[in-house]
Amino acid sequence: MADSPEKVAALAKLAQLVQELEAAQQALAQWQDRDMNRRDGSTRQDNMHEEDGREARDRVWSARNAVDAQQKLIASFP
Repeated sequence: MADSPEKVAALAKLAQLVQELEAAQQALAQWQDRDMNRRDGSTRQDNMHEEDGREARDRVWSARNAVDAQQKLIASFP
């Protein structure tokens, strides 16, 4: 039995979301590496660095939630 066009589209979207999650995780890992090796800077530089880290963590969280939601959607198809 062939998958419905909606399911095929949902699977394609899942593949895209997984790629976005992997990219976000890689960006976070790069930030963490920079964080481990960086020297303290001015207060402004430190705040900007920490904000970059928060944004990277938020992107991973959002991407992971999008993947989870898409997987649940796919599971709902017959």
